[in-house]
Formats: sequence, structure tokens, C-alpha cells
Amino acid sequence: MIGKREARYCNLKLLLTFLVVYGHMIEKRIGQSPGLLAQYRWIYAVHMPLFVFLSGLFLKEETRCLRQGRRMLLLYLCLQAPIALFSGGGVSLWRPYWHLWYLLSLSCWSYLAWLWLRLERRFPRLRSSWVRVGLVVWALGAACGVGFVPWVGRGLSLSRTVVFLPFFLCGLFCPRELPWRRLRLLGLGGLALAAAGFFLRGREIPTALFYQAEGYGGLGAQGAALRLLTLLMGAGLSLFLLTFVPERRLPFSKLGTDTMGCYLLHAPLVLALRAIPLPDWSLGVVSMGVVCVLYKALQWRLPLYAVTEGRERDDGLSGNLSGVRRAGVPLSPEAQR
Repeated sequence: MIGKREARYCNLKLLLTFLVVYGHMIEKRIGQSPGLLAQYRWIYAVHMPLFVFLSGLFLKEETRCLRQGRRMLLLYLCLQAPIALFSGGGVSLWRPYWHLWYLLSLSCWSYLAWLWLRLERRFPRLRSSWVRVGLVVWALGAACGVGFVPWVGRGLSLSRTVVFLPFFLCGLFCPRELPWRRLRLLGLGGLALAAAGFFLRGREIPTALFYQAEGYGGLGAQGAALRLLTLLMGAGLSLFLLTFVPERRLPFSKLGTDTMGCYLLHAPLVLALRAIPLPDWSLGVVSMGVVCVLYKALQWRLPLYAVTEGRERDDGLSGNLSGVRRAGVPLSPEAQR
């Protein structure tokens, strides 16, 4: 059963990585196509919330939290600093460029997880389900309340760090071996909740609100209500995908074993491809091609991770090499050396 669940996470991470690339591919066209706009809003309602959940799900030990916190912060600085240096003042070191916000937020979440795990070890009563539920509810309130703070926005990725924190905590507190398949009725309920939110109130939600990167501006209290709705829709869609994504190994499951590299390096390819007048119907195929090309190009990194980072990767985007082996997902010959 463990192998099946690990294969499920590989399939899920591959799907989410594709949605990230596809969402960026169609971003410039949503103003001219209602169909692409609808797809874009559904994608942004779920892909990052579920990635954040998976990031928490793969963090269960203090040492991993510290290692990942340092690694993500260093990776952010290595990628953001050259962009800020060569932008001519257009990009700040402390205002993450495009998709790099995730690295900074993940570093913060990792250190918070380390602190919480230490507290749980020292005070076992904190492991109570009621305490954990209360903490998630508090984080949900903070996510809705932070939009009223005028100085919290894209700088240091503060807004997204707070807004997506409930999903990270849910992943941190959730057992990785949870039998998701038995929760499919709840998954269908989550899908119904998300669909109801879109069809009943979806027109009131500004597309930019799905980014969770800024405050409410002139929306005021309505902005907090709409943010809460987007978070609930994201939770419903996440539960649906967790319960219905296949748990068996598929021919393309291996593409989901390590998705961090694809997430970080897809941006220049997408920017180049967006300059080509491709037909709308081809964008999905092109996006999957980007994922496949980057996976093949980055395969040399797998043995390096196995040597330098121990038995498994720690973040939701990266995956779990030992879990993939248990799942029976074939790795490349280079990775099996």
C-alpha cells in the first residue's frame, strides 16, 4: 500500500506541474478568450494550494525542516540575485520574481515546521487533534485578515506565506499513509463545493485574488469573504484530486518523481514560447512537451540528490526517491547507478 500511495503522489505532482506550466502559457491570452479565462481561474484555485499541502506532507522530521529551509533560501538568493542585478533596478532582491516566491515562502514554512515539531516533542499535549485543528483555523483567520494590512504584499512573499499557511499546516499534520481512496465521497463533496463557489460567486472574484499576493485594496470586507471562498474552493479541489488521482504506477509516473527543477526552469521556455503565435488548442500539448523536455534535461541531477541529500527529497515539488523506488516507478539508468 505504501508503494501505491507514493505512486499517487508522483502522478499528482506531475499533474500539478503541468497545470503550472499550462497556466503560465495561457496567461497572456485569458483576456481574449473566455474559455481560457475559465480554465485559468480553476487552475489557480487549486495548483499552488495543493503543492503547498504536499510540501507540508513530506516534512515530518526536524532535521529535514532545517535542511530544506536553508536550501530553499539559498536557492532563492542564487536565482533572484542575478535577476535583480541585471534588471537595471526593475526587480528587487526582496520582491520575488514571478514564480520564485514559492522558494522564499517554503523556506519560511520549513522553519515554522521545525519550530512546531520541537514544541510538540517538548510538550506532547500539542499533538492533540483539537490543538492542530485550532491552529489551522487560526491560520485561516490570519490568511483572511492579512489582506487588511497595507504593508503586506509581494515583498518577501509575505502575503502568500500567510495566505497559504493553512494548506501547509494541513499537510504537516496529515499522515502520509492516509487511505485517500476511501475518502472519495468527501472528494466529490469538495468538487461540488468548488463548483458551487465558481458558479454562484465566481464572477465577483477578481482573477488577481487567486494569486493571493496582494491586499484587498478597495474590496474591504468583501475581499476577506472572497479570499475565504477561494481558499475553501482550493481545499475542495485539492481533496478531490487527492482522492481521485490514480494510485497505480502509470507509464508517465516517473515524470513526477522530481518536479522542482521543472518548476524553476520552465519560466524562460514559457516566455519564449508565448512570443510564438501558437493556436489555443495546442497550448496544452506544448506545455506537456515543456515538462517532458525539462525532465529529460534534468535527469542527471537525480544521482546527485541521492548522494548529497540522503535517501529522500523533502519538499512537495521535489518528491521522494526512496518512495518512488518502493512504488516501482522505473528510474533512468543514470539514477539507478
